[in-house]
Amino acid sequence: MDRFLLPTSFGCLLLFGFIFPVDACEIDTAQMLPQPDGSVIDQQHKLTWMRCSMGQIWKTDRCEGQADRLPWWDLKTDVASFNTYQAFLGHTDWRLPTKKELEMLIETSCFEPAINKNIFPRTASSGYWTADIYEEATEQRAWLVFFLHGQAYFSDKSVDWFVRLVRDNP
Repeated sequence: MDRFLLPTSFGCLLLFGFIFPVDACEIDTAQMLPQPDGSVIDQQHKLTWMRCSMGQIWKTDRCEGQADRLPWWDLKTDVASFNTYQAFLGHTDWRLPTKKELEMLIETSCFEPAINKNIFPRTASSGYWTADIYEEATEQRAWLVFFLHGQAYFSDKSVDWFVRLVRDNP
């Protein structure tokens, strides 16, 4: 039997003919700087992300509580209320990310969820709304990023999906 190490897809390691699961998602990237206050600074794109999904609360080193699932139609009001009443980290300019911005969080070496779990703990392996509408059906559909495997899809705006907020850095 050959004795060698070979990384394989879906977070496994082939060692001496046996396959072992590994969590390649635990590696932090230099681009993203997790902060102890529950935010992440994306230096390259000049953005600040919330580490927790909307509805969860940052406690010391983790996200607690259940993430909210919301229809796209309600997000403008929900985000405005969040900014007015919570002012997370003293800021009132949190917003829904664009499709391109949310896709930047995808970690292709990760699966279920396809995101760095050290930086964004307890992210659901499900869909997260973006601010972008689906161009062929602007009145009814919007884009979401599905963190089960890191693909973007469109969905009817009345369907409940998760939300992660972002803000621009000055």
